[in-house]
Amino acid sequence: MNKEFFVLFFSAVLLFSGCIDSGAERKEQTADPPVTQPQISFASSSTTTTSSSTTAPEQASTSTTLLPATTTTTTTSTTTTTFPPLKVEVVFFFPISPCENCIQVGELAEETINTYYQEEVSSGTLIFKKANYFDPQNKELVRKYGPESSSLWIGTYKEGKFYKEMKIGVWYKTGNKRDYMDYLKEAIDKRLGGDLT
Repeated sequence: MNKEFFVLFFSAVLLFSGCIDSGAERKEQTADPPVTQPQISFASSSTTTTSSSTTAPEQASTSTTLLPATTTTTTTSTTTTTFPPLKVEVVFFFPISPCENCIQVGELAEETINTYYQEEVSSGTLIFKKANYFDPQNKELVRKYGPESSSLWIGTYKEGKFYKEMKIGVWYKTGNKRDYMDYLKEAIDKRLGGDLT
Protein backbone atom coordinates (compact mmCIF):
# COMPACT_ATOMS: atom_id res chain seq x y z
CA MET A 1 0.00 0.00 0.00
CA ASN A 2 2.78 2.45 0.92
CA LYS A 3 4.58 1.76 -2.36
CA GLU A 4 1.42 2.46 -4.37
CA PHE A 5 0.82 5.68 -2.44
CA PHE A 6 4.33 6.97 -3.13
CA VAL A 7 4.11 6.08 -6.83
CA LEU A 8 0.78 7.91 -7.14
CA PHE A 9 2.02 10.85 -5.09
CA PHE A 10 5.21 11.35 -7.13
CA SER A 11 3.32 10.85 -10.40
CA ALA A 12 0.93 13.61 -9.39
CA VAL A 13 3.82 15.90 -8.39
CA LEU A 14 5.60 15.31 -11.69
CA LEU A 15 2.40 15.80 -13.69
CA PHE A 16 1.53 18.98 -11.80
CA SER A 17 5.05 20.44 -12.15
CA GLY A 18 5.04 19.52 -15.86
CA CYS A 19 1.76 21.40 -16.36
CA ILE A 20 3.12 24.52 -14.70
CA ASP A 21 6.37 24.40 -16.69
CA SER A 22 4.70 23.80 -20.06
CA GLY A 23 2.16 26.57 -19.37
CA ALA A 24 4.97 28.98 -18.53
CA GLU A 25 6.82 28.02 -21.71
CA ARG A 26 3.68 28.60 -23.83
CA LYS A 27 3.19 32.02 -22.25
CA GLU A 28 6.83 32.93 -22.88
CA GLN A 29 6.68 31.80 -26.49
CA THR A 30 3.64 33.96 -27.23
CA ALA A 31 5.01 37.04 -25.44
CA ASP A 32 8.59 36.94 -26.82
CA PRO A 33 10.31 35.60 -29.90
CA PRO A 34 11.36 31.93 -29.77
CA VAL A 35 14.27 31.26 -27.42
CA THR A 36 17.13 28.94 -28.24
CA GLN A 37 18.35 26.82 -25.37
CA PRO A 38 22.09 26.94 -24.63
CA GLN A 39 24.15 23.78 -24.89
CA ILE A 40 24.60 22.13 -21.55
CA SER A 41 27.54 19.91 -20.73
CA PHE A 42 27.63 17.74 -17.67
CA ALA A 43 30.88 17.09 -15.83
CA SER A 44 31.72 14.42 -13.29
CA SER A 45 32.93 15.41 -9.84
CA SER A 46 36.54 15.08 -10.96
CA THR A 47 36.04 17.44 -13.90
CA THR A 48 35.87 21.19 -13.75
CA THR A 49 33.93 23.13 -16.35
CA THR A 50 34.48 26.77 -17.17
CA SER A 51 31.86 28.62 -19.15
CA SER A 52 31.64 32.10 -20.55
CA SER A 53 28.31 33.40 -21.79
CA THR A 54 27.21 36.51 -23.60
CA THR A 55 23.58 37.54 -23.65
CA ALA A 56 22.14 38.76 -26.92
CA PRO A 57 21.45 42.54 -26.64
CA GLU A 58 17.78 42.31 -27.60
CA GLN A 59 17.18 39.70 -24.88
CA ALA A 60 19.12 41.48 -22.12
CA SER A 61 16.33 43.96 -21.41
CA THR A 62 13.59 41.31 -21.21
CA SER A 63 13.37 40.08 -17.64
CA THR A 64 10.45 37.67 -18.23
CA THR A 65 12.37 35.31 -20.53
CA LEU A 66 13.16 32.03 -18.79
CA LEU A 67 15.97 31.00 -21.14
CA PRO A 68 17.77 34.02 -22.64
CA ALA A 69 19.45 33.65 -26.00
CA THR A 70 23.10 33.02 -25.23
CA THR A 71 26.33 32.07 -26.84
CA THR A 72 28.15 29.59 -24.62
CA THR A 73 31.78 28.60 -24.80
CA THR A 74 32.65 25.58 -22.68
CA THR A 75 36.15 24.44 -21.81
CA THR A 76 36.57 21.20 -19.91
CA SER A 77 39.70 20.17 -18.04
CA THR A 78 40.21 17.15 -15.82
CA THR A 79 41.36 17.79 -12.26
CA THR A 80 42.92 14.96 -10.30
CA THR A 81 42.34 15.16 -6.57
CA THR A 82 45.33 13.93 -4.62
CA PHE A 83 45.19 12.96 -0.99
CA PRO A 84 48.09 12.68 1.40
CA PRO A 85 49.41 9.15 1.79
CA LEU A 86 47.68 6.82 4.21
CA LYS A 87 48.30 7.79 7.83
CA VAL A 88 47.51 5.75 10.94
CA GLU A 89 47.29 7.11 14.46
CA VAL A 90 47.29 4.96 17.60
CA VAL A 91 46.07 6.84 20.67
CA PHE A 92 45.97 5.61 24.25
CA PHE A 93 43.56 7.64 26.42
CA PHE A 94 43.89 7.51 30.20
CA PRO A 95 42.43 9.32 33.23
CA ILE A 96 44.26 11.43 35.81
CA SER A 97 44.95 8.38 38.00
CA PRO A 98 45.08 5.30 35.75
CA CYS A 99 44.77 1.82 37.21
CA GLU A 100 47.48 -0.81 36.81
CA ASN A 101 45.67 -2.45 33.87
CA CYS A 102 45.32 0.96 32.12
CA ILE A 103 49.05 1.59 32.51
CA GLN A 104 49.79 -1.84 31.07
CA VAL A 105 47.57 -1.26 28.01
CA GLY A 106 49.42 1.99 27.23
CA GLU A 107 52.90 0.57 27.84
CA LEU A 108 52.28 -2.53 25.71
CA ALA A 109 50.87 -0.39 22.87
CA GLU A 110 53.95 1.82 22.95
CA GLU A 111 56.27 -1.21 23.05
CA THR A 112 54.46 -2.80 20.09
CA ILE A 113 54.90 0.34 18.00
CA ASN A 114 58.56 0.81 19.02
CA THR A 115 59.31 -2.85 18.24
CA TYR A 116 57.63 -3.19 14.83
CA TYR A 117 57.07 0.25 13.34
CA GLN A 118 60.19 2.41 13.71
CA GLU A 119 60.32 3.16 9.97
CA GLU A 120 56.62 4.10 9.79
CA VAL A 121 56.96 6.33 12.86
CA SER A 122 60.04 8.03 11.36
CA SER A 123 58.21 8.69 8.07
CA GLY A 124 55.10 10.02 9.83
CA THR A 125 52.89 7.25 8.43
CA LEU A 126 52.23 5.96 11.95
CA ILE A 127 51.82 8.15 15.01
CA PHE A 128 51.53 7.02 18.63
CA LYS A 129 50.08 9.30 21.30
CA LYS A 130 49.25 8.99 24.99
CA ALA A 131 46.61 11.47 26.10
CA ASN A 132 44.99 12.22 29.44
CA TYR A 133 41.36 12.74 28.41
CA PHE A 134 40.79 15.23 31.25
CA ASP A 135 43.67 17.51 30.19
CA PRO A 136 42.37 20.62 28.35
CA GLN A 137 45.38 20.44 26.00
CA ASN A 138 43.94 17.20 24.57
CA LYS A 139 40.47 18.69 23.94
CA GLU A 140 40.66 18.35 20.12
CA LEU A 141 41.95 14.80 20.29
CA VAL A 142 39.20 13.86 22.77
CA ARG A 143 36.60 15.53 20.54
CA LYS A 144 37.85 13.59 17.50
CA TYR A 145 37.86 10.15 19.17
CA GLY A 146 35.27 10.54 21.93
CA PRO A 147 36.77 8.33 24.68
CA GLU A 148 34.64 7.91 27.78
CA SER A 149 37.24 6.03 29.80
CA SER A 150 40.70 4.52 29.42
CA SER A 151 40.86 3.15 25.89
CA LEU A 152 43.10 2.41 22.94
CA TRP A 153 42.02 3.82 19.56
CA ILE A 154 43.25 3.49 15.99
CA GLY A 155 42.50 6.36 13.65
CA THR A 156 43.07 5.95 9.92
CA TYR A 157 43.26 8.80 7.43
CA LYS A 158 42.55 7.42 3.96
CA GLU A 159 41.61 9.29 0.76
CA GLY A 160 40.67 12.45 2.61
CA LYS A 161 38.48 10.68 5.18
CA PHE A 162 39.02 9.76 8.84
CA TYR A 163 38.04 6.40 10.31
CA LYS A 164 38.29 5.58 14.02
CA GLU A 165 37.93 2.41 16.04
CA MET A 166 38.34 1.48 19.68
CA LYS A 167 40.40 -1.67 20.22
CA ILE A 168 38.56 -3.36 23.09
CA GLY A 169 40.42 -6.66 22.66
CA VAL A 170 43.63 -5.26 24.17
CA TRP A 171 42.03 -5.35 27.62
CA TYR A 172 41.74 -9.14 27.43
CA LYS A 173 45.35 -9.62 26.39
CA THR A 174 47.32 -7.63 28.98
CA GLY A 175 48.20 -10.86 30.84
CA ASN A 176 50.12 -12.18 27.81
CA LYS A 177 52.53 -9.72 26.21
CA ARG A 178 52.98 -11.82 23.03
CA ASP A 179 49.19 -12.13 22.45
CA TYR A 180 48.72 -8.41 23.05
CA MET A 181 51.49 -7.40 20.64
CA ASP A 182 50.32 -9.86 17.95
CA TYR A 183 46.72 -8.63 18.27
CA LEU A 184 47.67 -4.95 18.00
CA LYS A 185 50.25 -5.55 15.25
CA GLU A 186 47.65 -7.37 13.13
CA ALA A 187 45.22 -4.45 13.50
CA ILE A 188 47.87 -1.82 12.67
CA ASP A 189 49.18 -3.82 9.69
CA LYS A 190 45.67 -3.97 8.21
CA ARG A 191 45.19 -0.21 8.58
CA LEU A 192 48.61 0.58 7.13
CA GLY A 193 47.68 -1.68 4.21
CA GLY A 194 44.50 0.34 3.63
CA ASP A 195 42.19 -2.40 4.90
CA LEU A 196 39.41 -0.84 6.99
CA THR A 197 37.50 -4.05 7.72
